[in-house]
Amino acid sequence: MESRKTKIVIVSGTDHAVWRFRRAFVAALIHLGYDVTVISPDGPYAERLRCLGCTHENISVDRFIGGSADIIYPFRLYRMIRRIRPDIVYTMTTKPNIVAPLVTKLACRASVCSVFGGLGFIYSTGGNLFAKIIKSVARMMMRCGTRFTDHFVFQNTEDRDVFQRSGLLKKKHSLVVNGSGVNLREFSCNDIDEHRINEIRREFGVSPTGTLVVMISRIAQNKGILDFIDASTHFSDKKDNIRFIHVGSLESGSLESVLSSRIVETPLFKQVGFRTDIREIIRAADIIALPSYHREGIPNVLVEAGAMKRAVVTTDNVGCRDVVDHGVNGLLVPIKNPAALAEAIRILADDPEMRKRMGEAGFEKVKQQFTVESVNKKILEEVFGIADPMLPEFFTEEIGERLCININGHSQWFRVPSIGNDHELNAGRKKHLNHGEPVEVHAISSDFRVAG
Repeated sequence: MESRKTKIVIVSGTDHAVWRFRRAFVAALIHLGYDVTVISPDGPYAERLRCLGCTHENISVDRFIGGSADIIYPFRLYRMIRRIRPDIVYTMTTKPNIVAPLVTKLACRASVCSVFGGLGFIYSTGGNLFAKIIKSVARMMMRCGTRFTDHFVFQNTEDRDVFQRSGLLKKKHSLVVNGSGVNLREFSCNDIDEHRINEIRREFGVSPTGTLVVMISRIAQNKGILDFIDASTHFSDKKDNIRFIHVGSLESGSLESVLSSRIVETPLFKQVGFRTDIREIIRAADIIALPSYHREGIPNVLVEAGAMKRAVVTTDNVGCRDVVDHGVNGLLVPIKNPAALAEAIRILADDPEMRKRMGEAGFEKVKQQFTVESVNKKILEEVFGIADPMLPEFFTEEIGERLCININGHSQWFRVPSIGNDHELNAGRKKHLNHGEPVEVHAISSDFRVAG
C-alpha cells in the first residue's frame, strides 16, 4: 500500500505574498514529496501557484481593517483545515499568523509554523489615536493567537527580541533566517537584454549619462514614498540630470495609504504603478532607494538590488540595516529625513566608481548570506526536520501571459493571467481567467516586452 503523503497547508493573506516570496519554497516541498495546499484570497497569482503543482483554496480576507469577510474568515478557515487535515500548517502575513494557529488546533493535530516577514504596522510606533487603538487590539490578538504556534520564524533578530521580551516565545522554538532569500538565477546580471534596459531608461526619461533613482514599494506612507518625493525636490532638472521613479501599487484599506493627491509628478519624479519587470528595472537603475520606517523583516528589494549589483540608499531602520553595511554596499540615512536622503543620493549620483564598488560588494554579501536556497534549507532542516534536504534547481520566467517553470533543467510553459500597472495587491477577490493551462512555446523574441 502506498504511504500517505505528508500534507502541508500554507495560509496567507494574499496569493501575491506566497508567489512573490515563497514560490521556491512551495516548489521545494512538492519536489520533496509533500502534498501542498495554499489557502489565500483568489487572484492572478493563485493561477501561477497551481502551475507549481500545489492546490489553491480561495478564502477571502482583507489585509487591513475588513468587514464581513474578516468575521467569517476563522469559520471558513476552520472548515477548510478540518477537511484537509494537514500535518503542518505554515502561516504568513499578519491575519493568518493571528487566526490560523488557534483555528488549526481546534480543527486537527497539525503542527503550526508562523513566519513573520517583519512586525509591520501593529508593532510600529506613532500614529493617531485610532491607529494606536488598532495596534493595541491587534497586539492582544497576536498574544492570543501565538499561544498555539509551535515554531516561529523571524527575518531579523530585532523582531525575535520583541517577541522574547513580550513573553511570546516561552518554551517555543524560534528561528531567524535572512529574509525570504533571492533566487540568483532569476535575479542575475548575466542574461539581461541591454536593449530592454535602454528602453526602460528612455521610458523613464533619463538620458544615457543621467542618473536613475528607483524606489520599489507599496504606495504607503511608512515606506517613505513622501520622503522620496521630497528628496527629489532637492535636485534641479537642468543641472543634475537625474530622475526619481517610484514603482508599486496602491492598497485600499490601509491606515498607511497615501492620498493620490499627494503623489504629484514633477519633471524629476514619476510614479509608474505596479510592474512585473522588476529585475530589468533594478538593472536599469543607477541607485535603489528605500527610505522606509515600516518595521521591515528583510526588504526583498534591497536583497534583489544586491543581486543585480546596484548600490542602495536606505534608512537606518530595523531590517534595512541587516542588508546594508554603511559605506560598503550602500548608504544608511536617518528615518523621516528627506534632506539626508537627498544628500546620500547626491553622493552616489556624483560618484559612478563608488556605485560600482558598492554594487559588487552588495552582490558578494547577497551570495554569501541571502540566497533563497540557504533560507529554505534552514527552515526545512530546523522546522520540518529534514536532514540535508536536496533542493531542486528552480527558477521562473514570465513573458507576456506565458509563465515558464524550470525545475532541474526541465521547463514547462503555462498560460497565466496578465497583470496590469493598475493592479492592487488588496484586490484579490476579482475573477480571473486562463486557469494555468499548459501552452507550447517554441521560440520567444528576446525583445518581447515583459512590463505589466
